[in-house]
Amino acid sequence: MQNTVDFSAANSLEQPVTESVGVGEPVLQGKGLWGPFFDYPGTRWVYVQWCAPPLAPQPNMYFNYSVLIPPNTSAKVPVELYFHPQGYSYAQPGKKLLRDSIQIAPHDYPPSGWYGFNDATGTLQSLASGTVRNHTQQRIVAFCQWAQRNLPVDPQRVIAVGADGAALLALNYPQMFAMVWITGFDKQGEAAGPEQVRKLAEAWGPCSDMLRDDRGRNNWQWAELDKLVLGAEHDLPLFCCRGPSWRKIEGYGKGQGRFYAAMLQARQPLQAGWGWEAARNLGLMDWYTGAWRGMILRNDSPIMAISNASNDVDRESSGLAGGGAWWKDLQDAPEQFAVTLVFPSDCTFDLTPRRLQHFRPQPKEVLSYRATTLADQAGGSPQAQSGRVVVDAHGKFTITGLRYVGRSAGLKIVVGKSQVFE
Repeated sequence: MQNTVDFSAANSLEQPVTESVGVGEPVLQGKGLWGPFFDYPGTRWVYVQWCAPPLAPQPNMYFNYSVLIPPNTSAKVPVELYFHPQGYSYAQPGKKLLRDSIQIAPHDYPPSGWYGFNDATGTLQSLASGTVRNHTQQRIVAFCQWAQRNLPVDPQRVIAVGADGAALLALNYPQMFAMVWITGFDKQGEAAGPEQVRKLAEAWGPCSDMLRDDRGRNNWQWAELDKLVLGAEHDLPLFCCRGPSWRKIEGYGKGQGRFYAAMLQARQPLQAGWGWEAARNLGLMDWYTGAWRGMILRNDSPIMAISNASNDVDRESSGLAGGGAWWKDLQDAPEQFAVTLVFPSDCTFDLTPRRLQHFRPQPKEVLSYRATTLADQAGGSPQAQSGRVVVDAHGKFTITGLRYVGRSAGLKIVVGKSQVFE
């Protein structure tokens, strides 16, 4: 039985209305807040999104958004999809990466863990008998699709910014994002406290073997970021993460943890830094151009995933995962792939190219590679590295044990069919 306690003449229509099937249109409410620490250029507007299943567990639920439109916007611009940390609000986003981006900030209220609700929410049924679905994620995606139709949005340059919610949506909808910028995981990556567990239980139901989501997962596995990484079937966007890992090692004062370990194990693209040298290790976004380390990333840009980097460190004062690498001079052609990698210091590492658009080798295909150090400033001439690599069942390949000379201008890597090097 549905809950009818709150129905009255004050909030119900006396006569039926004509309705059409669809996700609905967000409604503009007026200007939003503007003040210290969120006084970015432009005008902030507040929208309300009225939702029904599958965007909400029950009909006639509403959710708020703030949308910052930069001044003098004529051409399509990037989008920053901002996920507020615990205890903060969509109305006053505390971070913006690009001057000329449109910032969309959804509100996770009632709290849903940025995922969704039990479909028994708002009824007289027990949550233990319901099914959890990703209503929150679907409504945010629907709002972004509306923004693409009605605002000067570049759909290939959407950046997820914030805490756990940014990571969770990008893991479920990876092809939507050019990159993910984690400003710091909630609770500094530690396990959720009793109050947070209580709020999640109100949205989802008890953490148990019996309660499942619509994909059959139990024990709240839909929120386990590391398991989502290890189960990912697609290339993920580049994750730039500042601060300790989600679910850092219990009782361990440094920054490594389950999420960073899973990204490196799965050979997905991660650059993370923490401690005093976090900004230098991670690199910054250019406020004016939107470039990260000189690169404009899109949701179809090739991304380099670095793993097993020998210069990764995990200290109280400074931490690094992903080797602190960046790349340039990218060539993505049907017969050959080439890239120049740059690291902050000497290291060995493994390379897995992701999101290649044109160089698409077949499973079990044997490729040849050559890696050449460029302009060694120390005056030496290291021997070129070369070899062969077999493409895996998913069409991906990993070159292992590459060596980088710290004072060089980069390591140029060329991969192709065997005849490319003959």
